[in-house]
Amino acid sequence: MSHKILVLFQSFIFLSLTSAASNNNSINDPQFLCNNTPVPPSTDPQTGIQYKDVKISPTVTGRLYIPKYLTPFRDLPVIIYFHGGGPFCSGSAFSLPYNNFSLSLSNHTDSIILSVEYRPAPVNPITTGYEDSWGAIKWVAGHANGTVDEPWLEDFADFKRVFLAGDGAGANIAHNMAMQVGWGNFSGVDLVGLVLIHPLLWGEKPVSSSGRGLVSMMWRFVCPASSGLADPRVNPAMDPNLGRMGCEKVMVFVAGLDPVVKGNYGYVEALRESGWKGDVVSVETTGKKNGFYLDPNYTKSDEAEMMLKLAGSFIN
Repeated sequence: MSHKILVLFQSFIFLSLTSAASNNNSINDPQFLCNNTPVPPSTDPQTGIQYKDVKISPTVTGRLYIPKYLTPFRDLPVIIYFHGGGPFCSGSAFSLPYNNFSLSLSNHTDSIILSVEYRPAPVNPITTGYEDSWGAIKWVAGHANGTVDEPWLEDFADFKRVFLAGDGAGANIAHNMAMQVGWGNFSGVDLVGLVLIHPLLWGEKPVSSSGRGLVSMMWRFVCPASSGLADPRVNPAMDPNLGRMGCEKVMVFVAGLDPVVKGNYGYVEALRESGWKGDVVSVETTGKKNGFYLDPNYTKSDEAEMMLKLAGSFIN
């Protein structure tokens, strides 16, 4: 399938799935998120942050961001970021909304960021996106033992301070990757925490809350063979091993007008009740829609700035 046809197909699916939520004023206009036209690598003139594209594997690429002020004696935390998008079938690490957000996140957290371009559903099984993301994490870890040689990571990364982050479907990926780390399938770096922004995650057992219909519809679309909201990949409250999640702390950002807000709070409570030994905190932006920080009209809003500052404090 050509790139142009793929983008059109993804955009159609994204708009179809989010139309009901848009009519309820609960999600930002998805039109701008469907524009996956790549932004070329460059240097941000305002912050001096450099960004370039990297090849992680024959099928997976990403975009690497590094702050301007570097010294050989100052290692920086690393954030591995998974973009969102409707769900799992739109958005791009190279698109204007996510490029701008990654620049802002790098600036506020003073971190190296790898934004991962995982392969989308439903043209690929949802497990493909998980596998691509796990491969990206292992690629970063490979720099700690010298098996991979990307200079920005080799020379300036603090592999004792690695974080996973994402929004929407990307936050779902970040959670599921942390679960893999918890099973001991990971070495070379220390996963400190997760930053989950408006995550496509439910948190309820049994599943009965209002608002679950949209999540269930989205999940069954990208994963038709699953058990719906009984699937622990989207509803971690159903996971008997949730307490094994392999990080020390989690910050969950929720939007007051997000149709998934109740499920997000349920996720926080499920994590607290699971026996997991880490710390979890939730931060709500009242009166805002899902993904507002990506909307060109709100990227510099007080709410977006506060979210980024809190992420900076969490990382550092």
